[in-house]
Amino acid sequence: VPWLISGMFAFGPVTWTGEMMKENKWGGCSHEQAANSVYFAANFFGNAAFGPFADSFGRQKGMIFSLAVTAFGGSLSITAHTFPVYLMARTLIGLGNAGVCLISSVLISEIVSADVRSLVVCFYLQVFYAVGIMLTIPTDYIASNYRTCMAVPTCLSFLWFNVLLLDLRESPRYLFAKDHIGKCLVEITNIGLRNGRPLPISVTLFENISSKKDVGRRVYGLLDLWRCTRLRALTGNLCIQWWIVGLQYYGLTLASSRLPGTVYLNLFLAATVEIPAYYIAFRVMDVHGRRKVFMACHMTVMVACISYLLMPGNSTFAAASRTALAMLGKLGVSGSFGVAYVYGMELFPTCVRNIGAGITTQFGNVGGLMAPQLLALS
Repeated sequence: VPWLISGMFAFGPVTWTGEMMKENKWGGCSHEQAANSVYFAANFFGNAAFGPFADSFGRQKGMIFSLAVTAFGGSLSITAHTFPVYLMARTLIGLGNAGVCLISSVLISEIVSADVRSLVVCFYLQVFYAVGIMLTIPTDYIASNYRTCMAVPTCLSFLWFNVLLLDLRESPRYLFAKDHIGKCLVEITNIGLRNGRPLPISVTLFENISSKKDVGRRVYGLLDLWRCTRLRALTGNLCIQWWIVGLQYYGLTLASSRLPGTVYLNLFLAATVEIPAYYIAFRVMDVHGRRKVFMACHMTVMVACISYLLMPGNSTFAAASRTALAMLGKLGVSGSFGVAYVYGMELFPTCVRNIGAGITTQFGNVGGLMAPQLLALS
């Protein structure tokens, strides 16, 4: 559900920003692109902030706090009557959404087993994000004005915030990494009971064996990602990959509003095509590995974008072909998006997983920050 909310907040403005700018007399295209850029810049800083926060204070607290920031930003956007206040609201939403997506993906990847990790992280979470984008279309169509459109994800944020307060559990891997062995066993026991597979009594001996206090326990930080050669190469490579994926994903999604046809239809198609992309990616990556699928997705985007540029003529067939190629590119980059999340979660050690995932996804936000500017240039 947090990913669904993030999808609605991220791309909802595509359908109603024009109405908002006209009603409040805030300006035209330049102000729209500025608001989009502020959102993606906030995503960048949100990943930088919430990654270390979740590694220091826990996934549970980080998740609840980031969703609270999102809900407050949504409330501020509903009541905004000046453009600076709206930019502040988009900043808070961007910060909160970054934390929600980052921490929830890390939390789930640490709880589920390796054989279903790609299904949950690459398919389920990403599909909810795509459904959130799709829901902005009927919401805008049914709602009487843009403030009602903003109120829908805001109300969902407050509702889910209360659900998390009541029922969200901490990651056992995080507790174990922090040497909270007793709490770790409690969480594992609760997971077993919920799944109908209680732990054997003998497992409780683990607490007695491993409960020695490590007085000088080291606190890991951002610099630890660059200390050893292997981790340094991994971090640098994923940063570049995420920058490419972010620029492609957000660029193609925002550019869908400029394709032939209505904004609603094109945005709906751009969101719908993500679902088969995530399904194919998670199915294939468990057979052929993450790296090969990642490369295949990149190649798909490259072929689609180059073919789009080389498509001649302005006929109806040419317009339909360009739309089809744009959707093919979105299919490829959506697969890359899903694989990138799983890849990073599996390769970074637990003690720096949120920091590593945060710093690499930051570069995806850099790509997202550049996307509106490139659209403005076009």
